[in-house]
This record gives sequence, C-alpha cells and structure tokens, in this order.
Amino acid sequence: MLYGTTFTRRPRATPEAIAASRSDLPLADVMDGRLQDLLDAVEAPAGDARVAFARHVIERQGLAVGPRSRESNRAYLLALRSRVLADNERYARQAAAADAGSESERRVAHATLYRDRGLSTDSSLRVDFALDRALAAVQERRALDGRAERAAIVGPGLDFIDKAQGHDVYPVQMIQPFALADSLMRAGLATRPSIAALDISARVLDHLRDARQRARQGQAYRWNLVLERNRPGLEIDPEFVAFWRRAGERIGTAAAVEGTAPPGDLSAIFLALSSRFGLETILGAFVAGIILGDLRHHERGRESGFWPKIDAIGFGFIRVLPIASVVFYQ
Repeated sequence: MLYGTTFTRRPRATPEAIAASRSDLPLADVMDGRLQDLLDAVEAPAGDARVAFARHVIERQGLAVGPRSRESNRAYLLALRSRVLADNERYARQAAAADAGSESERRVAHATLYRDRGLSTDSSLRVDFALDRALAAVQERRALDGRAERAAIVGPGLDFIDKAQGHDVYPVQMIQPFALADSLMRAGLATRPSIAALDISARVLDHLRDARQRARQGQAYRWNLVLERNRPGLEIDPEFVAFWRRAGERIGTAAAVEGTAPPGDLSAIFLALSSRFGLETILGAFVAGIILGDLRHHERGRESGFWPKIDAIGFGFIRVLPIASVVFYQ
C-alpha cells in the first residue's frame, strides 16, 4: 500500500520518493491516492500474486470485493494502515528508550521489541550475505567435520515486497534456499546440496510446492535480485555489492528481463535457476504446515488471535529484516 510500484503511478509514500518525483502533493494525499489505486487494482479481475493476496486479506474479513463495498474495504485498509503506522511509532519510542539503558537492557529490549506484531514472511539477500561470509569462514578454519550436502532452513520466508527498498517490479519469489545452496557450493562445502524448508506459513509452502512441480516439468525458477544504487545518504557496503554480483552463479545463468523493468534507482540481476539443480528435493518437510493446518479447525486457535498474526504480513509496512535458522544434518 505504501511502497509498491506496480499497481500505481504515484510515488512511494516516503518524503524522499515524493521529492524525487517533483510532486507538490503532501504525504497524506499521496498515501490516500495510493490506497485508492490499491482498491482499484483489487477490484480488477486480473492482477498479480500480490494484488490477489490483498484481495484475499479483505475477503477473509467477510467483506465482498466490488464497487458496492468499496467504502467498507477502504475503511478496513485505512484501519490497517493507521494501526501499523502507530505500531511503528511505538516501536521507535521503545527502541529509543532502550538505547538509554545499559548494554544488557538494550539487548533484552531489542530482542523482544516485536513480540506482539504479526509475523513477517519477507526475506532479504542481506541475511544470506551474512550466512555466506559465515560459511566461508567455516571452510577456511575447517570447522565443519565433513561436507554439508543436506541442510534445513527454518523460516525461509517469501519475498513479497522488499520493505527496505519498497519495490515489487518482480514476481513473488524465494531467496534463502537458493542463496544457501549457492553459498555452500561456492565454499566447497557441497556439490549438489539438498535443502529442506520448514515454515508455518501456508503461502510459503505453497510457493515451494509450485516451484518443485515446475522443476519436475523442466522449468527453471526465475530469481530477481535488485539493489539500490548509491546516493547521498546511502552507501552500499562494497562487500555486499560483490556478493550480490556473484549470487546465483553456481546454480543459475543470466536471464532476460520479464515484465516491468526496474526503476532507474535500482540495479538488477536476473537469473534462471536450473531445474537440474535439485528443486525437486528442495522442500523436504511440511510438518509445521501440517500441524498448523490441523489447528485451523480448533476455535481456541482462532480466539487467541494466532491466525491473524500468521497471515498478517500486511502490505509492506514494518521495516524488519527476518532471521532464518539454518541447520546442517547428516
């Protein structure tokens, strides 16, 4: 709603984006215009996966999607936007207050800062950059006994919209399983790694199932890696840029742009990940999804507010990088 660029021609709802667009509209007017554009996109019969998900979120509230219920849908989305913006302000105040305390107090406060917010299933290549460096250090120090041909990722996430950059010019995609496999091969820790993914989000697992099915049909998985260019006030770490340039080189080949080209403030790499890499084996476990599927039938799970948190990835509001756990096993 605030940062997406494919459903609207309005600038992103940030002071920097509005200034760059040379628009004289105040931020509040831009936000309201973007909300209207999202409603129009949701009501249209066609739409990408992100718009379809926005429609699903509205319909799960018992609201019909269409001109007759537009005002009710507008009120619902406006309430979501107001709630999340208020939450962000509260988180910022709590973080600022924690910074005035001791080191141990700061750690406790930051570790529990988002304990009551909805789950965020988004992903980021920066997480995999840290993991890539760690794996390189493991190999250099010979800290791992043997190889790591099999690995499991708990919470791989889904790149719905990059909340740090706020662009959605590429289809919904997954980053972490492929980046991990690429890093394992680059570090010499695996030749043909098998990655198992465990997640509590049905959307994440459905995406992986679809990718595996297409791999069985010989179709490659497209990987779109975008990166903001340096500008005043933003200097990208050169080591991260180098990682971004080589990401996917062990498991894919360069591919042409499909769909909307990235804006001028972004650099992009488009890869086709080979179906021979092993997408068929890439989600070895759905236990978490199966258990949570059973929980949907229990009223206690609904009353506790658990499911709204599971589904509440929102529309790109909360600027939080996820952390995925990686386990190597024999």
